Amino acid sequence: MQFEALFEDGLYGRIGQAAVAQARRITSAFGAAGCVLAHPSQTNQVFPILRDEQLARLDEAVVTSFWEKPDLEHTVVCLATSWASTDAGVDSLTHALASGVLG
Repeated sequence: MQFEALFEDGLYGRIGQAAVAQARRITSAFGAAGCVLAHPSQTNQVFPILRDEQLARLDEAVVTSFWEKPDLEHTVVCLATSWASTDAGVDSLTHALASGVLG
Protein backbone atom coordinates (compact mmCIF):
# COMPACT_ATOMS: atom_id res chain seq x y z
CA MET A 1 0.00 0.00 0.00
CA GLN A 2 2.78 2.44 0.87
CA PHE A 3 4.62 1.84 -2.41
CA GLU A 4 1.41 2.19 -4.35
CA ALA A 5 0.85 5.61 -2.76
CA LEU A 6 4.38 6.72 -3.66
CA PHE A 7 3.68 6.29 -7.36
CA GLU A 8 0.37 8.13 -7.41
CA ASP A 9 0.30 11.60 -8.95
CA GLY A 10 4.11 11.79 -9.33
CA LEU A 11 4.70 11.85 -5.56
CA TYR A 12 7.87 9.74 -5.75
CA GLY A 13 9.45 12.10 -8.28
CA ARG A 14 8.50 15.21 -6.33
CA ILE A 15 9.91 14.04 -3.02
CA GLY A 16 13.18 13.06 -4.70
CA GLN A 17 13.68 16.32 -6.61
CA ALA A 18 15.75 18.05 -3.93
CA ALA A 19 18.15 15.10 -3.60
CA VAL A 20 18.58 14.87 -7.38
CA ALA A 21 19.21 18.62 -7.61
CA GLN A 22 21.93 18.35 -4.95
CA ALA A 23 23.51 15.42 -6.81
CA ARG A 24 23.56 17.50 -10.00
CA ARG A 25 25.43 20.25 -8.15
CA ILE A 26 27.97 17.66 -6.98
CA THR A 27 28.27 16.23 -10.49
CA SER A 28 28.97 19.69 -11.88
CA ALA A 29 31.61 20.35 -9.23
CA PHE A 30 33.43 17.11 -10.02
CA GLY A 31 33.31 17.95 -13.72
CA ALA A 32 34.73 21.43 -13.06
CA ALA A 33 37.53 19.78 -11.06
CA GLY A 34 38.39 17.67 -14.11
CA CYS A 35 37.00 14.43 -12.73
CA VAL A 36 35.34 11.83 -14.93
CA LEU A 37 32.27 9.94 -13.79
CA ALA A 38 32.14 6.16 -14.04
CA HIS A 39 28.40 6.17 -14.63
CA PRO A 40 26.18 9.02 -15.78
CA SER A 41 23.31 9.43 -13.38
CA GLN A 42 19.90 11.02 -13.35
CA THR A 43 19.39 10.06 -9.72
CA ASN A 44 20.73 11.10 -6.32
CA GLN A 45 23.99 9.16 -6.74
CA VAL A 46 27.31 10.40 -8.17
CA PHE A 47 30.13 8.01 -9.15
CA PRO A 48 33.44 9.86 -9.66
CA ILE A 49 36.59 8.00 -10.70
CA LEU A 50 39.43 9.13 -8.47
CA ARG A 51 43.13 8.42 -8.33
CA ASP A 52 43.79 6.77 -5.00
CA GLU A 53 45.74 9.78 -3.69
CA GLN A 54 42.79 12.02 -4.63
CA LEU A 55 40.45 9.72 -2.74
CA ALA A 56 42.64 9.90 0.36
CA ARG A 57 42.42 13.70 0.31
CA LEU A 58 38.69 13.72 -0.42
CA ASP A 59 38.03 11.27 2.42
CA GLU A 60 39.44 13.89 4.81
CA ALA A 61 36.64 16.26 3.73
CA VAL A 62 33.59 14.04 3.16
CA VAL A 63 32.29 10.53 3.66
CA THR A 64 32.39 8.40 0.53
CA SER A 65 31.32 4.84 -0.17
CA PHE A 66 33.52 2.44 -2.09
CA TRP A 67 31.93 1.34 -5.35
CA GLU A 68 34.59 -0.44 -7.41
CA LYS A 69 38.28 -0.60 -8.21
CA PRO A 70 38.61 -0.32 -12.01
CA ASP A 71 42.41 -0.64 -11.88
CA LEU A 72 45.31 -0.54 -9.42
CA GLU A 73 45.53 3.26 -9.30
CA HIS A 74 41.87 4.37 -9.32
CA THR A 75 38.76 3.94 -7.23
CA VAL A 76 35.15 4.69 -8.04
CA VAL A 77 33.19 5.97 -5.07
CA CYS A 78 29.51 6.62 -4.61
CA LEU A 79 28.27 9.86 -3.13
CA ALA A 80 24.56 9.79 -2.43
CA THR A 81 22.30 12.68 -1.53
CA SER A 82 18.95 12.43 0.23
CA TRP A 83 16.09 14.51 1.56
CA ALA A 84 18.48 15.45 4.39
CA SER A 85 21.25 16.82 2.16
CA THR A 86 21.63 20.48 2.98
CA ASP A 87 22.83 23.33 0.82
CA ALA A 88 25.57 23.93 3.40
CA GLY A 89 26.80 20.34 3.16
CA VAL A 90 26.86 20.35 -0.63
CA ASP A 91 28.44 23.82 -0.60
CA SER A 92 31.23 22.45 1.61
CA LEU A 93 31.96 19.66 -0.86
CA THR A 94 31.75 21.84 -3.94
CA HIS A 95 34.01 24.43 -2.28
CA ALA A 96 36.56 21.72 -1.40
CA LEU A 97 36.55 20.53 -5.01
CA ALA A 98 36.89 24.08 -6.35
CA SER A 99 39.72 24.72 -3.88
CA GLY A 100 41.74 21.83 -5.26
CA VAL A 101 41.22 19.09 -2.69
CA LEU A 102 41.76 16.59 -5.51
CA GLY A 103 45.12 18.14 -6.34
